[in-house]
Amino acid sequence: AIATFCTLSRFISFIAVSWVLGNALCYVTAYTNPVFFYAGTSFVAVLTTSKLLILKNPLRAITWGSKEVHLICSFFWICSIMYPVSLYLVKKNDVEFNNSIYSCRYKKETWDNITLIPSFVMMFTPAIVVIGTTIPTLKYLAIARKFARRAKGIDPWQGALTVTLTATFYLISILPLFVCYVCEHFVESGTNHFQLYRIAIFLLSIN
Repeated sequence: AIATFCTLSRFISFIAVSWVLGNALCYVTAYTNPVFFYAGTSFVAVLTTSKLLILKNPLRAITWGSKEVHLICSFFWICSIMYPVSLYLVKKNDVEFNNSIYSCRYKKETWDNITLIPSFVMMFTPAIVVIGTTIPTLKYLAIARKFARRAKGIDPWQGALTVTLTATFYLISILPLFVCYVCEHFVESGTNHFQLYRIAIFLLSIN
């Protein structure tokens, strides 16, 4: 439902070339998008890490319960909420429609020097984790496929395919947007950057 709302609101804004859904939804979008976006990137990193740990330590993984899972999820939800909440407490009305992403966001002029930090922590860091866990996971799955073939058992190729697709689509959708955020701080904005930003948002919406 959340992904549908974010995608549809951008599609409507794209057609109207402005925000036509009202001020209330503009503020809701500006403050909730970062929460679900950062939470989503974190949970993908947690997912790939958990797959690696299960393959590496299957006996220990059996002892993991719902309590540990709830604690990990709660931790990342809190981390994701802290950033937009802090902006809301400092200057809650500092929101505007941005025609490069066809959505409402914090004003770039005010928060330009701050947004790079959470972008690095909640976008680039999970991407590194995904890469760092996917490679050894594929290695363990390759070993499992090798033993399965020797024993004439079921070839677990679906697992390797799922891991590869998850990491690939994640990186394709996240890294271009991270590059755009970095360029906003160190490169003078222009037509090329504007188009790159739109492409990055398009890839993120598809994912």
